[in-house]
Amino acid sequence: MKTTHDKLDEFVTLIDPHKRLNHSRGFSPLKPPGPKKKEATTPTESFTKTPKSEALVLPKLEEPSPSDLTRGYLWQAVPLPGPVDTILGAVISFGPIPKMMGLEPAPTGRPQPRPLNVDWLDAKPSHFQASTRHLESLLRDPDAKEVGKRRIRGGSNANFLVTLDNGASAVWSPTKGEKALDGSRKNIPQGTQAKREEAAYLVDRQLGHFARVPPAVSTGLEGREGSLKLLMSEISEDQSDRASFPPNDVRRMALFDHIIGNLDRHSGNFLKSRDDRPIPIDHGLAFPTANGEQGHVNFHFDATFQLNPAEKSMLKTFKKDRSKVENDLSGLLEPEAVEAMYQRVDRMLELGWISHEWRKA
Repeated sequence: MKTTHDKLDEFVTLIDPHKRLNHSRGFSPLKPPGPKKKEATTPTESFTKTPKSEALVLPKLEEPSPSDLTRGYLWQAVPLPGPVDTILGAVISFGPIPKMMGLEPAPTGRPQPRPLNVDWLDAKPSHFQASTRHLESLLRDPDAKEVGKRRIRGGSNANFLVTLDNGASAVWSPTKGEKALDGSRKNIPQGTQAKREEAAYLVDRQLGHFARVPPAVSTGLEGREGSLKLLMSEISEDQSDRASFPPNDVRRMALFDHIIGNLDRHSGNFLKSRDDRPIPIDHGLAFPTANGEQGHVNFHFDATFQLNPAEKSMLKTFKKDRSKVENDLSGLLEPEAVEAMYQRVDRMLELGWISHEWRKA
């Protein structure tokens, strides 16, 4: 009997006979511990079908025409008349040109997201940590290939919903698709948003997954530079009402944004869970290289409050583990950005309160 992996392999081979799935190893299901079930034998079998009542919620996607999908690296460009389009397509497909230009190859299929089977905000820390480590490893897999892709509508940068041949689905944000930063983002170096996405996830992981940031990696995709951020699709169908959240969630989001120096937490940079609680996403404009005047800042969770004992303890542990944090962030953030982060932490511990000084002149 054919497995899901075999069928997916045949599908990819049908589209492109040169591509074969190279992942035969299985991984543990992501459901919380329960009655022992048959062990998954393929990567995709660990993602189960979603009940109709719990349908996945996906971002709005652009659907390319069948003719666009035959144009290779020109699939997103306006068609040129006559043979010009064919000739140009052949030229830009030559050798290293696509990589040099940061061109995105045409999709080979539609993304097919599967549920994560993780209660994102309420899962026990031990289960959450094990699940996110595994999901992170799928995104970081150097052999992973995309088997489905569509561009996500809207946004300042180019973003794509992709499904990988190991079963994971993610938001792919190529570095070449980053919008040039204006003068108001003087403390965020150009072309570093992918690395800042990963840094935010690693900082939250060091904090014990305090904010529950979805895994993000900046190792690229099939040789292209950019970030892969785990797709969060088990969310509320209504993402419009974002006016009020439980007080503890406001504290969680606000404190995390102060720690990482987030300059862009507007209403589109977090998701609402099915029980209407915020899940933080999009941290490419965090970790400024200096504190002080930051220019234009979006700070949706603009709360001021006294730190409680648990929050103080967390920050003190974060300080104590600085050498490990610096090692984790090496190659992702500038030393100045790490120093500025710890200055913010020190100031909050000194005051015993959330401090907004870091983003004001």
